[in-house]
Amino acid sequence: MIDFNYNTRARRAQLFEGETGAEDFAAARKRGEKYALTLSPVEAWLVVHGLRDCVNKDAFTHFTGELFIHASRYQSPTIFQAVYRFAASVDAELAAKIPYVSELNRAWSGGIVGRVELDGQYEPDSKKFTSYWHERGMVGWRFANARAFDVRVPCRGNVGFWRLDGDLCARVDALLKELPAAEKTVVRKNRTTQKAAVAKSTCKDNLQVAVAPKSKRVGKTAMRAEYAKLAKKVKR
Repeated sequence: MIDFNYNTRARRAQLFEGETGAEDFAAARKRGEKYALTLSPVEAWLVVHGLRDCVNKDAFTHFTGELFIHASRYQSPTIFQAVYRFAASVDAELAAKIPYVSELNRAWSGGIVGRVELDGQYEPDSKKFTSYWHERGMVGWRFANARAFDVRVPCRGNVGFWRLDGDLCARVDALLKELPAAEKTVVRKNRTTQKAAVAKSTCKDNLQVAVAPKSKRVGKTAMRAEYAKLAKKVKR
């Protein structure tokens, strides 16, 4: 599975990697800093709903714990089709839940849309089963306890991994305080199948998700035709 948002070597200083990474991360936590990861809207949607349990990076990190998920401003139809095809190959029901490109661009892009916990990493050359979303040869940042916000926090993101400034931290904290504990979307991963079991949540129910209409045709040809038409509508 190709990841479209892995960091370049020039930005590794932000990853808390290397010999001083652990010390830098501990100092950042003491300062109360919060961090976010920018993904394409479709990938962000899958992550915060617990349907994707890792992203692929080119370096290990000492970062653990709370990580906010930011959806980029625009959803590329090309990336959307690639992610959709892979999701369909893993689970057809999973792919049917993904919103259309128009819905992602209208109500899901350009802001912080949820949070997860980065609780571990998959080895690049692991011979054991890790996750359907883990690409061999890449470091898999493993997520747990995903939570989707019913209201996104509009803001500009950055390439890959970045720190939230003071004003944005305040806006995010205000949103978290308004959400009752009963409305949390908690995902507990099944370590055998890596499929997420999502608890009942009013947050997820409040999201207006456009579900792809069922078609008698099946296979990649039908999917390409359907989403090619959708891509043309988005360009208009």
